[in-house]
Amino acid sequence: MQMKSSVRLAAAQPRLNKRQCIQPYQSSPKPVISSHAVNRDAHVPDLHHDRIPASAPASSRRGVLGLLSGTTLALVTAGTTDLLTPAPALAALKDYNLDPSAPIEEVSMQLGTEDGQYVFTPSTLEFTMGRIYKLKLTNPSSITHYFTPLEFAEKVFTIQVLAGDPAVEVKGAVAEVALKAGAAATWVFIPMKPGRYPLRCTVKGHDDMLGQ
Repeated sequence: MQMKSSVRLAAAQPRLNKRQCIQPYQSSPKPVISSHAVNRDAHVPDLHHDRIPASAPASSRRGVLGLLSGTTLALVTAGTTDLLTPAPALAALKDYNLDPSAPIEEVSMQLGTEDGQYVFTPSTLEFTMGRIYKLKLTNPSSITHYFTPLEFAEKVFTIQVLAGDPAVEVKGAVAEVALKAGAAATWVFIPMKPGRYPLRCTVKGHDDMLGQ
């Protein structure tokens, strides 16, 4: 089954005054989070799956992150969902001098299925540029899947990533997240730049999970 995905973002730059940096507080036995500085050919311990290099063409106002036979990530101007700010995210917002009372929009995506389908669910997620999002990723399948939105990740400001239980907090740029069977991770970020970008799983053998 083919799965494709792209992401669109659109206008409104938040004020940020802190440089991004990776500051893992502890290691997590479950999700593996990679930054752009990581050697993509290096072996990732304990995943038991070889990865193939990820490269795909980057292809308007609203952000849609989705997958079906093809998944889409994009940005527009939309309404906001009022959600309570989780404590770790609240601390991070204070660190970056962002408004801690600003609503965080929560969205979820599932990588794979219990019956082994190579799909991302739901097919579409929308992001509005300049707003704060909490993207929860889960893998209900029995194998490892990668959430790899390389080009999209370069166009968002990552506030933090929470992974494991108890959660490990990782701050800074994120290139991809590897979710083992049953794992979950939460990515808190702000979309920064308009565009259309691919999303894929780069585990060897999951070639049908491609971006547009």
